[in-house]
Amino acid sequence: MHIQCRAHTLNIANAKKPKTNVMYLKNELYKLIQSDESIFDFIQNSLFDGFWYWDLEKPENQWINDRFWTMLGYNPDEMPPRPAAWQSLINQDDFKLAYANLTRHCENPNHPFDQIVRYIHKNGSTVWFRCRGMAIRDANGKPVRMLGANQDVTVLKRREEELFTAKQKAEESEEKLKSILENLQDTFFQADLTGNFTFANSRASGMYGYAVKEIIGTPAANLYADADERKTLIKNLKKEGKIYDWTCRGLKKDGTSFWVSMNVQFTKDNQGNIIGTEGIVRDITEKKKAEQELKEAKEKAEESEEKFRLLHENAGLGIGYYTSDGIILSYNQIAAKHMNGKPEDFIGKSIFELFPKESADFYFNRIQNAINSSQPMVYEDFVQLPTEDKWFISTFTKIENARQQVLGIQIISQDVTKLKTTEIELQKAKEKAEESEKKFRKSIEFSPVPMAVAKNNGDLLFLNKQFVETFGYSIEELGSIQKWFELAYPDVEYRNSRFTQWSSDLEFALKNGVPAPVREGFVTCKNGVVKTIEISISVDNDISIGLFLDITERKNKEEKIREKDVQFRKLSANVPDLIYQFIRKPDGTYCVPISSEGIKNIFGCSPEDVVDDFAPIARVIFPEDAERVIRDIEYSAEHLTYFTCEFRVQIPGKPVQWILSRSTPEKLPDGSVTWYGFNADITDRKQNEHAIMAKMDELERFHKITIGRETTMVELKKEVNRLLNKLGEDNKYNIVE
Repeated sequence: MHIQCRAHTLNIANAKKPKTNVMYLKNELYKLIQSDESIFDFIQNSLFDGFWYWDLEKPENQWINDRFWTMLGYNPDEMPPRPAAWQSLINQDDFKLAYANLTRHCENPNHPFDQIVRYIHKNGSTVWFRCRGMAIRDANGKPVRMLGANQDVTVLKRREEELFTAKQKAEESEEKLKSILENLQDTFFQADLTGNFTFANSRASGMYGYAVKEIIGTPAANLYADADERKTLIKNLKKEGKIYDWTCRGLKKDGTSFWVSMNVQFTKDNQGNIIGTEGIVRDITEKKKAEQELKEAKEKAEESEEKFRLLHENAGLGIGYYTSDGIILSYNQIAAKHMNGKPEDFIGKSIFELFPKESADFYFNRIQNAINSSQPMVYEDFVQLPTEDKWFISTFTKIENARQQVLGIQIISQDVTKLKTTEIELQKAKEKAEESEKKFRKSIEFSPVPMAVAKNNGDLLFLNKQFVETFGYSIEELGSIQKWFELAYPDVEYRNSRFTQWSSDLEFALKNGVPAPVREGFVTCKNGVVKTIEISISVDNDISIGLFLDITERKNKEEKIREKDVQFRKLSANVPDLIYQFIRKPDGTYCVPISSEGIKNIFGCSPEDVVDDFAPIARVIFPEDAERVIRDIEYSAEHLTYFTCEFRVQIPGKPVQWILSRSTPEKLPDGSVTWYGFNADITDRKQNEHAIMAKMDELERFHKITIGRETTMVELKKEVNRLLNKLGEDNKYNIVE
């Protein structure tokens, strides 16, 4: 006060006397700033919200005062003294403008460095700074340093924005404003200082029961159930000078009253003079009723804490009350059951006594988060309990008194272990299914068989590599199975019949849940080559998988075999010996699908008897020869070597026959082996061979008895006669004994 009085006196004195030179004070202050850092700190902390000094020759070095960082919500000790620190927080559009302005200022000292920029506060809000600076130059005028100061103008900018927005809206269209007011769900009014209405929207008519023209010019007191309430309102407005929220009872034209909420303020002219009031009136009768009902409900709830407790008990929710440091105040039955105990077992105990350390720390942190939050905190957690581990969904709610002092924490928990376990199992199953799908796609991609995956409407989803290589068409060229049929089959009638057949197959498979029948057909590849394919389609839910097997080579072989069969049948019909086709099936059984009439003479059966059954032939082969015949057949089948064999047959009622069988094997596409050959009756030849062998034996015997010992003439004669008789010759030499 003394300084203020003195300064006032000096001002009066200065008004009467000539101005004295006070430059010594300025010089003195410069010296103090240089000699005493506290003077500089006082100035930069008192006058500026941010103060900085920047080395333009080494732009990575910049000193920024602490207040700059605290205004942005950061600890100055944690922020590096580098431009990159604040450049990451500044609005990038503003940064570009500021940088351009800095460049122009450095080039031209007469260009001021003064602009408003935005920064992002640590809490995410926007802070506005007015940034001013001056380049410090060397003797050559080159800028070497930059001195700057920031001033927080956030409040000013926000108010400017609000005022600008309000002014802009007002200037856009007064009619639009009136239209908005007319369409409000609440009553809007304006009144002069005498209390008479000067404006009311149409909602006022519906709310009060008067026509709008009846309201204009009438005293506002007529619409209050208590006329003195308006006087109180005006008094409070004058006292506080701001918008005033007020709840009172309104009065309708028919004399009934209702509850209204009023938001009222003074209106002023361009010079700031109060010219009246304006406000919004809302009918809150229903809200008041609801508040009354809520109050009554609250009173009923407070009547019996036991009912509240039982409600949660029956809902299966555990409820516990804790102090802020984790001491248990109370547990309901469900909460105690979660801990495998009774409520009285836990009262007064700390969570650090009951839980493992990791879980106790975990719960303590949850409690602290709830204390620091204005809203209930909901968590889904895996909790380690003393007896078993469980999943809980818990709500942590801070409990305060009327003075907003924290009394404790309420925790409501629901055991969702079974549900969570099921979710985890479902997730694992989903991951397993995804992995199976990847393997499935991989197996299809590298399958040696052409494959296509399509939706059940025919739209293609995937073609494997073998499909593209076999037929030459890519999925981009096709798009659908129908398109493939259109490109592949040059004959329209044949193509349409095949596509119709395929569609009916697929429809049948979808309805019956079975694979579609395997179909054969011809396809023209992209390069013009015609191939025979075998199509098989399987259905799985909403997709179909098709296998397009190239059987051209197999069909060509079958065609050649059919041609051989025709030729063979023609040949066998004109040959007296047995001409046959003999087959060893993949299961190891035998049959003779083709044989000439000669089979009757050789094996005693007709061609029809052995078409599917080899038994009629096997029955007449000598048992001593059968094993050798089968062994030679199996060797010929395994090595595909020429088959030749002699064996005996015994047809009932006929003498033994010798049979010669010769044939050439060929392996068929289905894995069976066929022989085309002939059987001939060589009985006469075998008998002659036996006779010759007998003669050879006799000659050998004669040779042995005439050589190696002396023989009398009588013995020689006897032996010659016996030999001749044996050979069936006449005794033409008339040799006698």
